[in-house]
Amino acid sequence: MPVIDVATELVINPPIHICHSSYSQPAHNGLMPDLREEDSLEYTPYVRINPWDDELIQNVGIDVRLGNEVWVSDTLARLNENNATSFLKTAQYKKIENSFVCQSDHKGQRIYYFLTHERITTSPLIEYKIDSRSTTGRVGCMSHQASNGDMFDGRILIALQPFAFPIEVIPGKTSVSQIIFRFLGTSYMTKDEIKKAWGEEIALYEKEDLVSLESRLRTDKLEMTFSTERVYRAKNKVRPIDLTVADQYDQEDFFEEIKGNNNFTLEPYNFYLFGTRETISLGKICGELSRENSNVGTGLWSHFAGFFMPGFSGQITLECWTPVKRIISHGDPAGLVTLDQVMTSQDIKFIGPYQNQKAPRLPKMFKSV
Repeated sequence: MPVIDVATELVINPPIHICHSSYSQPAHNGLMPDLREEDSLEYTPYVRINPWDDELIQNVGIDVRLGNEVWVSDTLARLNENNATSFLKTAQYKKIENSFVCQSDHKGQRIYYFLTHERITTSPLIEYKIDSRSTTGRVGCMSHQASNGDMFDGRILIALQPFAFPIEVIPGKTSVSQIIFRFLGTSYMTKDEIKKAWGEEIALYEKEDLVSLESRLRTDKLEMTFSTERVYRAKNKVRPIDLTVADQYDQEDFFEEIKGNNNFTLEPYNFYLFGTRETISLGKICGELSRENSNVGTGLWSHFAGFFMPGFSGQITLECWTPVKRIISHGDPAGLVTLDQVMTSQDIKFIGPYQNQKAPRLPKMFKSV
């Protein structure tokens, strides 16, 4: 179904749905409009974000910051109205004054629950998805949505799970998660829509050559593959990492760089950064990478942060962890990318430290090599 152009003719008259001015029906598929556009989500009745900060806005979503309360547990849970109070009472609570260090656990058995600094309210017509920011994933830390915003007056409970390094959290400043907004229940890109957009709005390249779509299309998703040419392995017993800084840490203090070959052995409960063989290029399209791929066996996580923003171009850094010893071969399937169209007629430019990256790339807090 067609994506509706809302770039310059956004209707903001409740209860009319966000749509093109020549339409009276809600969009059938696609993400919310580009958040950088004038009269976008900050002002519509469908999504309200408080406090608003332009620096946190992405093309189709927002980076959310952590608040000043934390509950520490050994259990990962998605809470609802029936169990939230009783569950949080079993966790260790702390009010944070200046900063708080989330200690890592290589098995992921230390869970830190934070309420977001932002309050986010949406219309019933809007849904949102939450995943780790790319910077968060590259230091071996996952974030999960542990509640909806209705339970805590618009603040969302985020579960932080550091596997590799201790993470320093500064309330109101540290951002670990991204939220993407969509129209509720709408479809993702179909096989036919992907074929139509191939080579223009969506493309995979290997050594600057366009990859055959037939070789990578799996029903309505794109398959990415591992490169084993160069890998980073996280070191143990290092100091906390502050996600709010840039170009501060030395790679050799935290990661060992390993030159690979056709096969690479992953040790259990270790954290690794791989890259993909392919470069992906997206126009007005957002992508989301699956965490596992059954073609290489269950239990291998190939990413801790799965969103690809519209306008992004580059190889993909894969954040990998496994509970068993495992061999990865060059070209093994790494995951499947679900694609979603963005509702705008304007060209979208992605601006960020990972644009045009050669993967694996260390997170932005590390000094450039």
